[in-house]
Amino acid sequence: MNDEARFLVSDRFYVDRHDETLIVERSPVSLHQKAYQVLIALMTRPNALVTKRELFEEVWGTLAVSDAVLTTAIKELRQALGDDARAPWAIATVHGRGYRLMVTVQASDEPALAASREGAGVIEKRFASRRAVLALVALVALGAGALTMTLPFFGGAPASAAAPSIAVLPFNDYSRNAGHEWFANSLAEEILNSLAQSQDLLVAARTSSFRYGKEADADIQEIADALDVSHVIEGSVQWEADQLRVTAQLIRAGDGFHVWSKSYYFPLATSDVMSLQRDIAEDIMSALNVGILDARKVSVEQPIGFEHYEHFIRGRELVMLRRPDSILAGLEELKMLIQGVPDFGPGHAWLAYAYMFSAHLSGRPVEDATKAAQFHVRRAMKLDPNSADTLSAAALLELARSNTDQALAYADRAVAANPNHVPALRRRGVILLMKGRAEEAHRDFLAVRARDPLSSITLSHAAMTFAILGDADRSMEAALEGIRWNPGDALAHSTLGRRLAAVGNYAAGIEELEKAVAINPNESLSTMVISILYWQVGLDHLISFAEESKTWPGRAASAFSAGDFERGLELVEAYELGSPLLRKATFYYWQGDMANAYIPAKRLAAQNGLAEGGLAYSYQTGAIPVMLVMEANGDPQHELLRTRLEKLFADREPGDLAFAPDIYGAASWHMVNGEGEDALAWLKDAGERGFIFRELYLDPVWNPLRDSLEFQAILAVMEERAASIRSEIEAGETKEKN
Repeated sequence: MNDEARFLVSDRFYVDRHDETLIVERSPVSLHQKAYQVLIALMTRPNALVTKRELFEEVWGTLAVSDAVLTTAIKELRQALGDDARAPWAIATVHGRGYRLMVTVQASDEPALAASREGAGVIEKRFASRRAVLALVALVALGAGALTMTLPFFGGAPASAAAPSIAVLPFNDYSRNAGHEWFANSLAEEILNSLAQSQDLLVAARTSSFRYGKEADADIQEIADALDVSHVIEGSVQWEADQLRVTAQLIRAGDGFHVWSKSYYFPLATSDVMSLQRDIAEDIMSALNVGILDARKVSVEQPIGFEHYEHFIRGRELVMLRRPDSILAGLEELKMLIQGVPDFGPGHAWLAYAYMFSAHLSGRPVEDATKAAQFHVRRAMKLDPNSADTLSAAALLELARSNTDQALAYADRAVAANPNHVPALRRRGVILLMKGRAEEAHRDFLAVRARDPLSSITLSHAAMTFAILGDADRSMEAALEGIRWNPGDALAHSTLGRRLAAVGNYAAGIEELEKAVAINPNESLSTMVISILYWQVGLDHLISFAEESKTWPGRAASAFSAGDFERGLELVEAYELGSPLLRKATFYYWQGDMANAYIPAKRLAAQNGLAEGGLAYSYQTGAIPVMLVMEANGDPQHELLRTRLEKLFADREPGDLAFAPDIYGAASWHMVNGEGEDALAWLKDAGERGFIFRELYLDPVWNPLRDSLEFQAILAVMEERAASIRSEIEAGETKEKN
């Protein structure tokens, strides 16, 4: 960046440093001096984090000022640029650290460069094109509430830039007799759920806002900054002899002003607890002057008394903890609920969730869990067919059955029923990924991020889609944020471990995955991934750390490496239910059995939208075996895959790609096209960067080069690297034992 240049120019605005003027779409915009200086500091370091300390030193010098002064300057800049803190395209907040300018900036002494924006119409056209690119690889700040993009919330009407956003904090229990905290929290959650029905309001999800209970050492402004909301709701409950007193207040975060406050009295003998939270939510909506969807159009509300409502709340909360013990305990609470209120639709929907989560997280047999979930989804659909909870549970069930088209249809309906429903948005994002529509999935995950910024699931999905879209830095930052906000969480450690391994940091990746497995040994994704990593670095003897059903991919790969193809294929066939089709197709392909590889390859292509030109996850690796298998079986889709792969790897050079699957895919692509020298160049670069590809010993695509000196030298480099990692891991284990 030329520090002396007169003009600093971006696509949508520029600064004339001679006249100290900001021009936004050809119109001058007035700024206070300090706000202007903050903008200059950001524009001279575009796309880089500029810390608060740096800004204070550059703009205010030795003058002692508070964070609020800087926050005010940033707000002024956002207003001038037409930026939105919830979905920024210009200035991103890195929570607790500073700010990042998210646009490209050119420095020039020529006024023509600044004037060449060719009018507001051309600027907007160019910016719209740029926005489409940002949908793939936007520069995103990873503060507590700033992992958002300049995108509409896909499939649901978002809050407008001027509309309020809100967080509901857990209510306090001020009853004389303790033990009613469960109801205080549940009441706050039900108010949150009612507010979330509004298409004019952005509502922070429970998993983020409920971190700030009465023990939290944070004031309203800090909470609002972390959750990126404009308003906060606080409240309390007090059980008396025959009635319940509830007090709620709506606070504007910017100045702490109490916009609205009211107390409610409710008889304990009621059989309709749900009406209380609805009354409070409607009063809050009136105070905010925004509309709310007619709840009766969205969901059929069944009356429920306090004694049964407690089972519902406790069960739902236990399921949401996503721990092996809590899932099973939540199941029992929800069963008791349904025994008492058999026609309560939300209870059946959450029982379906609990059964399906129990298979993934608590070791329950998949077939048993799916069968039980199916029963409760059917009951929920009869009782509450338009509820986002019901439709999201139905989507999860169809996803477990690999019916991705039907799953997507249910997920679309769930989001339409409630655009703020985090599980529905999350579910649809996963399904879109499985159908190869990564860009759309990323939009849903970022819409989730705007509503649930701190949860490990949210940050795991963000890390995954940034990786799929090739943004290694943002992927790793999201994974690290997951650990920061969720220390000791199995999913957070698993996500970081997978991301570390994907960039060649195998020892650290394995360490994080081992932490995840120690926290929850029943979580199948972590156990399967670590089994493959053990195999990749030559620690085959460690793969037996868990039972066969949880480590079969690594066991099968190890059997193949030992030349025991029969045992490898036996494992593949034994765990076909719920197994990744890619792994199955690849193992048959390694053996050269194109006929048996064809069935999973064809299913993989159908499920992942390959017919529409999409590639899910990092299937640019797996798509090459799939393409070769389909070609060998005369399936015309191989041409479509070839065209898609050509686009993925065109104009790529060794060193351009960050992730192991992508790099291996690029090298394999050159081999498929008979470009052996280029393929070797990719492998050599990968070896020098510390990547290990044990697949090289098994993948038949490398047969033409297998005996060459260059190929053998690459294998030697990777073996040396693997030996070093084994020593590092074994040394760590020895140290831990001592």
